[in-house]
Amino acid sequence: MGGGPTATGFVDDEPVLHADELVAAPEVVRRLVDAQFPRWHDLPLTRLHSAGSAHVLYRLGPDLVVRMPRRSSSVTTIAAELAWLPTLAPHLPLPVPEPVERGVPGPGFPWPWAVYRWLPGQDAWTNPVRDEDRLVRDLAEFVRALWDAPLPEVPVHRRPGWFRAGDLSAVDDLVQRGLAGCRRRGLPDDLDRAARLWDEACALPAQQQDRWVHTDLIPFNLLVTDDRLSAVVDFGGLSVGDPTIDAGAVWAMVSPAARETYRRELGVDDVTWLRARGWILALAVDGISYYWDTHPAFVEYGRRRLAEVLADAGG
Repeated sequence: MGGGPTATGFVDDEPVLHADELVAAPEVVRRLVDAQFPRWHDLPLTRLHSAGSAHVLYRLGPDLVVRMPRRSSSVTTIAAELAWLPTLAPHLPLPVPEPVERGVPGPGFPWPWAVYRWLPGQDAWTNPVRDEDRLVRDLAEFVRALWDAPLPEVPVHRRPGWFRAGDLSAVDDLVQRGLAGCRRRGLPDDLDRAARLWDEACALPAQQQDRWVHTDLIPFNLLVTDDRLSAVVDFGGLSVGDPTIDAGAVWAMVSPAARETYRRELGVDDVTWLRARGWILALAVDGISYYWDTHPAFVEYGRRRLAEVLADAGG
């Protein structure tokens, strides 16, 4: 597959994930860092090949990481982190990204970007933990703390919000496109049954109490160190709204038994659990269809989530 577009041409072997993306090339990032933060001029800059699809990451020296939006729609995700993480972090039991500097557009790159403190660890997808029970208990503790954190004292229209913290029915078009795409790919999964499960989930009553919501607690955004959950990253979808989607975090990451432990630790009711399963189904079919030709890890993860949802529903 050809390289991804950059300000200076193409990065070799860089998959094109989005039609409107712009991959920040190393020389562009180097110039931006040196011009805007000259105190870091001597720090080595190294491209990180993460599984993320919204940003390009560069490690800067031993203690920093540069996060560059991959497309214009990702600019708001960095803005959300910079605005809210510093006040939210003290309420959370695990480390989260710590913004250090805010970068501005410059020659060769049209969008704001940011520098964060480096968080050690490996993602939980490529480095699964052996003690699943402890993992889900640690994650449940984190999610409960996030849900219980004080809401921002700003007008509702100024609170951060993303569609994943809203009503399921609002993403019906996305799900229908995803199901159609999966059918075109000839997936062997029972997509008609998946469609029925989706309709059933949309008919369930929504959560009424607003909470802080991560919205993207996939294993790629969970860091593990010494077989223990050590940090949670990528708060680009941070929202205030319906927290249901966070209840579905562990699908395709742990065994069904550990998944039930997560549910018990969160203390969610049956309706919330079934709506969370609906969110996982929605994200699975959308991700499979969208990334089929470009992101094998996301496709594998989506297919596993879809298979587990269908198995859980039985029949």
